[in-house]
Order: sequence, then C-alpha cells, then structure tokens
Amino acid sequence: MLVPQTELITIAAAGTPVQCTLTEPACAIYAYNPHATDKVYVGLAGLTKATGVKVIQEILAGAHFHPDLVGDGRNLINPRDYWFDAAGNGQTIEVTVWGHV
Repeated sequence: MLVPQTELITIAAAGTPVQCTLTEPACAIYAYNPHATDKVYVGLAGLTKATGVKVIQEILAGAHFHPDLVGDGRNLINPRDYWFDAAGNGQTIEVTVWGHV
C-alpha cells in the first residue's frame, strides 16, 4: 500500500534553497506551488535559480511538479535529493511523497 507523507517547505529568503527533510524512500514525489503569483524552483543540491544550475523545473503559480525520470536502482526516490527555492521571500511549497508501508 502506498502511504503519503507531506511537508510544507517555507523559503525564508529567495535565493537560499531549502532541502526536503522527508526521509522515507518514495515511489512518487509531488510538489505544489499554491501561490497566485511567483515561481518556485525544484532542483538538486547546488540549485541556483539565477543561473539555472541544477534546476530541474520551474513551477508556475498554481502548478505542480511530478518527476518520473528519477529514482535509485529499486526505482525509489530519495526526497532528500530535492531542494526548493522561490522567486519571493516567505513562499511555501507543499511536497508530498508516496512510499510503501
């Protein structure tokens, strides 16, 4: 059975990426930008939104990110591999992962 875990990540200062802290290996990861304006960014360690380095995707307002090309040898995703940044200070990103019980 797949069980979801959700984390709200707040970007205190735009330009300072925050790492996902969920630790359970997952089968799927979903990030949602609930803001009416501004973009948020999903990437890997070393993410720099200004230059695009390590950015996987920009998430537009009201949109989501659901990668299907990542995972380890067991086709599991390590949520801690993902970092998030935002165009504005104080933005919150909802991250949900689904793992097996």
